[in-house]
Amino acid sequence: MKLVITGGRGFVGSNLIKLLRTSGEYNIKVLTRGIDQKTNDIEYIQVNYADYKSLKKATEGSDVIVHLAATLFARSRKEFIKENVNSTKNLVKAANENGVKKIVYISSLAAGGVSSPEKPINEDMPENPVSFYGLSKLLAEKELELLSDTNYIILRPPIIYGPNDDSCSTIALWVKRGIMVSPSNKNSMFSFIYVNDLCKCIEIAIKDNTLKREKFYLSEHEFYTWQNFIYNIADSMRVKRPIIPTLPYSVLYLTSLSYEIISYIFNTKPVLNRDKIREAAVSHWVANPSKWEEKTGFKSWTPLIEGLKESFTNLL
Repeated sequence: MKLVITGGRGFVGSNLIKLLRTSGEYNIKVLTRGIDQKTNDIEYIQVNYADYKSLKKATEGSDVIVHLAATLFARSRKEFIKENVNSTKNLVKAANENGVKKIVYISSLAAGGVSSPEKPINEDMPENPVSFYGLSKLLAEKELELLSDTNYIILRPPIIYGPNDDSCSTIALWVKRGIMVSPSNKNSMFSFIYVNDLCKCIEIAIKDNTLKREKFYLSEHEFYTWQNFIYNIADSMRVKRPIIPTLPYSVLYLTSLSYEIISYIFNTKPVLNRDKIREAAVSHWVANPSKWEEKTGFKSWTPLIEGLKESFTNLL
């Protein structure tokens, strides 16, 4: 199978390629903003996501596109739309032109919005994104649904964690130091997914031709508070559980604003922005994966503590 992966050099993409390589079933091309490169079995092709012709040429002869590339941190709504929506629109047009059989789009729980532990969000509930990032992922989904001439599968994972994740590694280092702040209400609940589970689900979406133009939430069934998450990281590394002070929203807001100002000055993307603080300020990011389980039979979710042990063995 001839497979194109966008965002293949990122956290999820690199883990996905590692999984797919083991089967030997795939001829893989990775679209990248970097330079062209070819390894023994992977071809890296430089593209401009704003240029439809660039994407059309890069996706010629492909059977399936896995669209992972996305901007998580941006300075404005306009930038999120440009990076996440317009690029998806161009990719779908290129796929149509080249007769690609299927697009697997990795969206986000943020596209659906918040819910409650008593009624975690599912595919029948209305979307209500609370951040520009979530809105951009939802609008990208709409472009795919509206424009695609081919089959597509939309996957909405929650917080993703696993080996080689820079964000989780940074949190783990702070945990080892004995302190990690809470960016949300201490009673807020979150869904998580181990990156290896997500990659297995992506491969199922690639190969299962009974799935037709659908969207799915993916998640472990258990929900966790931020404190649960941090304590599980500490336990997985066998270190003392840290102090977890909750910072006031005003402090978080001003901190994120300062990062945005610095990013404007140095023309870089912010490592924290007000958009993420808006997401943190609301309660309960939880999802129900029952539809996925019923359609595919996949129920082998890795418990958080087990996934964290596998993720942070190198930090012990």
